[in-house]
Amino acid sequence: MNNSIKVRGVNNKSVIFIGNPVPEEMVKSCGVHNVNIADNIAQNTLIEGLHRHYGKKLTVVSVSSEKNPTEMDLGYGVKALTISSSNLHRVIFYLSITVNYTRKLKEILKNRPNEDTIIITNGPYIYMALPAMIARWKHKVGWVPFLIGSVEIPDEKFPYSLVSKLTRWTASKADGAITYVAKSATDYMPGKPFVEIFYLIDKKLMGIYRTCETKKPDKFTIAYTGALTNIYNIDIIIDVIKKTRKKYRWVFAGVGQNSEKIKKLALDNTYDVEYLGSISNIKAIKLQKSSHLLLCLKGGDHSRINQYYSKYAASGKLIEYLCSGTPILAGDIPSFSDEIKQFMTGVKDQRTEQVMRDLELIDGDYAEKVKLALKGQTFAFKHCSADYQNVRFYNFLENL
Repeated sequence: MNNSIKVRGVNNKSVIFIGNPVPEEMVKSCGVHNVNIADNIAQNTLIEGLHRHYGKKLTVVSVSSEKNPTEMDLGYGVKALTISSSNLHRVIFYLSITVNYTRKLKEILKNRPNEDTIIITNGPYIYMALPAMIARWKHKVGWVPFLIGSVEIPDEKFPYSLVSKLTRWTASKADGAITYVAKSATDYMPGKPFVEIFYLIDKKLMGIYRTCETKKPDKFTIAYTGALTNIYNIDIIIDVIKKTRKKYRWVFAGVGQNSEKIKKLALDNTYDVEYLGSISNIKAIKLQKSSHLLLCLKGGDHSRINQYYSKYAASGKLIEYLCSGTPILAGDIPSFSDEIKQFMTGVKDQRTEQVMRDLELIDGDYAEKVKLALKGQTFAFKHCSADYQNVRFYNFLENL
């Protein structure tokens, strides 16, 4: 990636984004929209960047639970047109938004028959893809899925497993992709153009990473902030703690399937473990910056599902970690971008004994690991900003 990036050309295209973005304050109360916090931030960040370049040539379509929806103010100068949805059952919900997205696209495109238009969908999933693919039958439009998460959902049961498999087919029909994980584009859309961007950090939080000052404790402290699940090999980390006893200080923030096990370790004087539970973003930043090492051991579990997510699922955790300037021990897995792997210690073999050896090596060569982490922080502050990423996908769309 170049050290600088400029807008190339002019905005010759019109863009239609269809997804389920909502204003930030609505996220906690909008289960009917099938949206989560990270997904919502990603969509709104992309839309805000597109609005900056395309202005009135950008149209956004979102989902409403109202029977007679009109518009939704997303909060940064963009009003999304809304479609209705039915929440009686999950299958009915997906069918309803597929039909209503299709109708709304038909209505929008009828008024712009000769425009060069790109449709961006929140993912390649068949219920989002079909409206765009149907629109291509009669109109001059391109379709680009915004790959926030994985393409398939391999742990789904029938009938959702069928939907998941059909998505593999729809993804192959896309004209290109904006993606957080390059491998998802190269494997599911072979030969198609794509742009790999990074999970973006909110400007306010990025500012806190830049300015927050903390002090490292005397004892070597290892921290983890996030879901306490086996996908992030928390079970292996627990085994490491039991074998190293009080050699290191461990701090965990988050909830998940291993929460109770971490709590028990924190109450046992045999170990030096602190469990903070669920904490705010600001407290998480302070913890990351005040620790000696951060963990992101993803992909060690060789189950089919975990191996799939190790290849194709995006992770914003590493970008947060990079912004902290604290050394990182992470799984060396395909879904982590090669652009950022260079700034951390990567582990292919994530078994207990190997992790213990890596901890000793990092502790013994800590000054060099800090230098590497600070280089990563500089990279993240520049290349993981919304302004930088927005220009990259704008240039991609204009050259598609």
